[in-house]
Amino acid sequence: IEYLMKAIELSRQAQDVARQKNYLPGLVSSLNQQAITWRDLSKETGRADLMDTAFLLYEKGIKIINETGEGADERGKFYNNISQVYNEHYKIIRKRLTIYIKQWNLIRAGTTSTALLIII
Repeated sequence: IEYLMKAIELSRQAQDVARQKNYLPGLVSSLNQQAITWRDLSKETGRADLMDTAFLLYEKGIKIINETGEGADERGKFYNNISQVYNEHYKIIRKRLTIYIKQWNLIRAGTTSTALLIII
């Protein structure tokens, strides 16, 4: 658990630096890393509320990408990761599949290299 907390601390530092420099791709990437780590911490500790934290960070990153176009190469990763939260935590399979369709469209358009994995 200690290593996960350190990862969150370092990701937050990266977020602060990116925000200070107005470097949106770095901000987006740091949000994704934080969310991944919160999700892992949730699994390690059994604290479901930490999945909510991860979800909010994924949503924030997607919003920045959609509003600015910055960090767009991360969009597929965000879609993949948030779909896992929908599936594992919220148990909303329909929403997960909707996000996979968005991700599939990104792959078809050649705007992301993230692999598409559909697990039902």
